[in-house]
Amino acid sequence: MVGRVDEARSDLAEALRFVQSDRMPGIEEDFLGAFAWACIAAGENTRAAELLDDTWVIARSPTTIVMITAAQERALGVSADPERRTAELFRRIRLRDVIRRESRTRGALDNELARLALAT
Repeated sequence: MVGRVDEARSDLAEALRFVQSDRMPGIEEDFLGAFAWACIAAGENTRAAELLDDTWVIARSPTTIVMITAAQERALGVSADPERRTAELFRRIRLRDVIRRESRTRGALDNELARLALAT
């Protein structure tokens, strides 16, 4: 869907309607990362950074965690330094309980869907 950001966002919103995070831990983080990459593709780096700001801690696979981390780095304009990445992941692990308890991931997704008028 290169160059078709609005269509990609609509497809993501449609797929999100079928997600049951209680059965698939980390899936909401996967979607959050996908929406962040869509923001980056649309030139909305500030919005991508807002989406990923202390809203996620896990994803369904290590590859997805790397992709979300890369999106955050791109949005913030920081280098992909391994030490910086490790420190950031440890910081997020310490925030895990707060992120989950406050439903920050789902809140960020719902906020993005509302912003795009794609609310589920």
